[in-house]
Amino acid sequence: LAAILAILMASNILTLNQYLYQFVRFGGAGSWDDAMFALSNKVPSIQADEIFAADWGIFNSLTTLNGGQLPLQDDAFAFTVDNPPEFSQRLALESFARKNSIWVTRTTGNEMFPGANARLEKMASADGYRKIELGQVLDRNHRPVFEIFRIVPSPAPWLPLGSTLHP
Repeated sequence: LAAILAILMASNILTLNQYLYQFVRFGGAGSWDDAMFALSNKVPSIQADEIFAADWGIFNSLTTLNGGQLPLQDDAFAFTVDNPPEFSQRLALESFARKNSIWVTRTTGNEMFPGANARLEKMASADGYRKIELGQVLDRNHRPVFEIFRIVPSPAPWLPLGSTLHP
């Protein structure tokens, strides 16, 4: 009986050791990633009147880590499904028009709602906006987990880049 118990205990210790190794080597799974701390440190250094979180889990984490001091807005619900409610769409379109704002999402493939980034870009493009990348935030294994960008009006297709409508 003691030998069987010793074998079971050794097996459990080896299994636990494997889980610990994988956690230390590869980091947490899904939204449990140490890149959130790097994001929390980087976002306040970017000049913005408003910060829009466009994926689940970003808003609450940044609010907590920064003691509620960031001008955060949660716009994730407009991008979770292909046909969001009209109210969510309207809020997202109003958010695109806000001057001096930044957006934070998870990188494509790391989204909590798969396809959220594509839906955001499609909605912005359809309303005459485009995305300007400001940077990515990496985890401790140097994998891109978050991206930070601005959404700005697209230039008219008939205008050369750099020109304006004003003489």
